[in-house]
Amino acid sequence: MKYFGKLATRSPIRFDISVLETSHPELAKRLQNLQFKLDSRHETIVTTRTTDTPISATERRIIQSKEFTELLTTIRKLPGFELFLLCPSESEMKSRAKDGPIVVFNVSKIRSDDFLIDTKNIRCFPLLLLTSSDFVADCQPPLKRPEVFVFVPTVRRS
Repeated sequence: MKYFGKLATRSPIRFDISVLETSHPELAKRLQNLQFKLDSRHETIVTTRTTDTPISATERRIIQSKEFTELLTTIRKLPGFELFLLCPSESEMKSRAKDGPIVVFNVSKIRSDDFLIDTKNIRCFPLLLLTSSDFVADCQPPLKRPEVFVFVPTVRRS
């Protein structure tokens, strides 16, 4: 499957933690550490440091998820980080399509969709045959880690 168009870059404030790493390296390190823990697939029983009581992987993930949410709240209180890791609003997404429609891909192992955004509507279309491995394989340059990007379609004339 080939795509015609251009890939637009991510919004640096909302998705890229390099700005946070520069201005608040300790918070960036904590955020990356929690992201790594939440993304890991370890299903082992662990003990807590305070009570030595075994907790399940599910309980551990709940605790880490709360810590992640609290850390995001702390980061968003910092000047310039109010929108950190937040999606753009519906009106903002529509306004970004003033030069033409935008397609946003949501590709995961569970399902894949694309969102067609223009100045009046945001529509979702299931991509039943698109797998995450196919999508990553078709990306040029190849993706090294999960990316968030926007595809701006162009008309191909014969």
